[in-house]
Amino acid sequence: MIIEKSEIAEKLKQLKAIGSPKMADKPSGVLLKDNSLKANNLRIALTVPLSVHTDEAFVIPINAIALIESLPNGEIEIKGNDKTVTVSCGKIKSKFPTFPVADFTEPKELTEKPTLAFQLSWGDIADGIEKIMYVCPADPAKPVLSGIYFDGNGKHLNLVACDGVRIAISVVSTTQKVNVVVPRDAIKTLLAVGDTSKDIKFYTEDKRIIAEVGEYTIYALLNSDSFP
Repeated sequence: MIIEKSEIAEKLKQLKAIGSPKMADKPSGVLLKDNSLKANNLRIALTVPLSVHTDEAFVIPINAIALIESLPNGEIEIKGNDKTVTVSCGKIKSKFPTFPVADFTEPKELTEKPTLAFQLSWGDIADGIEKIMYVCPADPAKPVLSGIYFDGNGKHLNLVACDGVRIAISVVSTTQKVNVVVPRDAIKTLLAVGDTSKDIKFYTEDKRIIAEVGEYTIYALLNSDSFP
């Protein structure tokens, strides 16, 4: 695959933060398959398509991503198989160990487009979410608290975070009717990849919430407990 460094480096930057499940005998990495980049750590998954067409499939390890990010702007070539990934740019050529695609747990794709749960302007809610994230714990006593509660009654939307001691609320003007807890990992990813000029489309399916923002699709597990 030959691709512009500016495109692949930016997309890999977002996906490497998620990576793949930590396994003692395998490096963390990002999967290139089906003309898309995919990351999945079993709590949250992120996918994004590439502008160039490729039928190749291999796992790009984190140390290869570090090299790609350090390369000068221009075209780079990335080739791989189940054992190694080679990155080439001008006179630079480096080979990295990787692991088989079959060992990478891919995010479960949507079989059919589910019914849209709700759609919001990222520009309208991004500031409100950032203001209450300090009360959204990464490892709370109750897992349901590790998320932002979207509570829309058709007149306005409450964005609610709670760490078991404190509650923080932002109110957004929207007529959307919403009642869902979006996991913290998904919120953090939205803050990283979100474009305030874009709308976010949220879908729910099989105890998952799926958020589409720009080119990126985020998959996260929904907690079965009720927000207090």
